[in-house]
Amino acid sequence: MSKINWLQVQNEYVTDESISHEDIAKKYRVSRSQVTRVASKNNWLELRQKSKQSATDKLPEKVGEELSKVNARHIQTARILQTIGMRTILGDTNNNIAQLHPTSFDHARKAVETGVTIERKATGLDKSEQAPKVNILNLIAGEREKYGF
Repeated sequence: MSKINWLQVQNEYVTDESISHEDIAKKYRVSRSQVTRVASKNNWLELRQKSKQSATDKLPEKVGEELSKVNARHIQTARILQTIGMRTILGDTNNNIAQLHPTSFDHARKAVETGVTIERKATGLDKSEQAPKVNILNLIAGEREKYGF
């Protein structure tokens, strides 16, 4: 019988909560009491608990990173929609962003509104009652005036 790599077995036990001393004994063809002695001597249970706690502690950070990535994509999409809509509304003939061309003022307005809505949700502004509301018609009027339309 080959020699058991107890460090490898320990790693298995620590990282997989579903594995018991009995499972290890069967897998490696040793007595359960031998596994229990080695586990006790090397503090497997404590290591398993620390490993689990470490993973639990890192979870909010990982979730936060993923949410940040999703929000960044939403903000980028929102700004593209806003740009397409505003360029169409302002009569920009070079509106070649992704070959999307709203066919009417209403479609362009909806693109801007959708972009603003997505951006507000992605940045969390729609959750605050104190966040300023965007009046799309005032925004359009201001942009038209700025560009002399």
